[in-house]
Amino acid sequence: MVSFLKQHQVSIDGPHTRGLDPYVVFVGAFLKQTVNDARSPHADLREPAQAFLLDLASVGPWIELTGGEAEQVQRALCRAAGL
Repeated sequence: MVSFLKQHQVSIDGPHTRGLDPYVVFVGAFLKQTVNDARSPHADLREPAQAFLLDLASVGPWIELTGGEAEQVQRALCRAAGL
């Protein structure tokens, strides 16, 4: 996990994150990076990210940590990833 984080630096600072729970911001950044990876031209990033987004049992608990409705947000994430 640490090597993954070193390879994929995601900024979670900015005006759009002020006032939010830092944990929710972290989960949101993780999901955003997953969408970015799902659109990657590199199969080693794209395939696991797509599989993760398409599997509600995998992505659902992460979505629920943000207070979102898992199925609805999963559909939005999949659309954003081009799935």
